[in-house]
Amino acid sequence: MLRTLILLTLICLLPNTGYTAANDQKTGPKAYLPENVYEFAPILEGLQVVHEFVVHNKGDEPLKILNIKSG
Repeated sequence: MLRTLILLTLICLLPNTGYTAANDQKTGPKAYLPENVYEFAPILEGLQVVHEFVVHNKGDEPLKILNIKSG
């Protein structure tokens, strides 16, 4: 009886690992841009300007960038 009580007490005190079957589901790719808008300073007409945007994949599957359009 005492062993059973001790065993049940230890099981209750074990940390919850948070594991569920839902944790195994993939969410897919998720694009994250720390900066999604950039305002250029005024420039002279005809000059080429360039700005690079950094894209991070916060998802759990590969992120494929297939098409980009500027606004």
